[in-house]
Amino acid sequence: MKSKLFLLAALFLSLSFTLSSCSDDDDSQTETKPEPITANVSYKMGDVLTLLEMVNIKVEYTGKDGKTIEENVTKTPWEKKIEKANVPFTAKMKITYTKKEGFTPTKDSYKIGSGSGIGFTTTDGQFAESTVNSTLTIAKDQIQNYIAEIIKNPKEKMKEIKANK
Repeated sequence: MKSKLFLLAALFLSLSFTLSSCSDDDDSQTETKPEPITANVSYKMGDVLTLLEMVNIKVEYTGKDGKTIEENVTKTPWEKKIEKANVPFTAKMKITYTKKEGFTPTKDSYKIGSGSGIGFTTTDGQFAESTVNSTLTIAKDQIQNYIAEIIKNPKEKMKEIKANK
């Protein structure tokens, strides 16, 4: 009888250890996804000085959703910012010029500013500056040629923004 009681006690103890080692804890590992890398992008055009007297300026640039946005520039400096664009992101900027109706050169010379670009910062630490400005002085007798040249040759810029590996 003692041996039966001993076996019963051993069985009871082993079951209690087995049951107590099981718990309601959920040991499944939940993977935390890394934060997506995003970029804040800025499209800029420097002060064009007297250029807006002679031409209309239209800028096309890439929006956060990847679609092209068009805007007529009426004042410079000009800037548009796109926040939290998902990386990889292709930022494009195109500046086109059309001659203003009725423009006739009257000054001896024209001071024209030139400079545009795309800058960005990313959540993984990358950055790029956006513009370098320069100034031209163009004589009255050359201004029509200058206008014809910039109308034929729109400025196009592009930056591929990728994540650091």
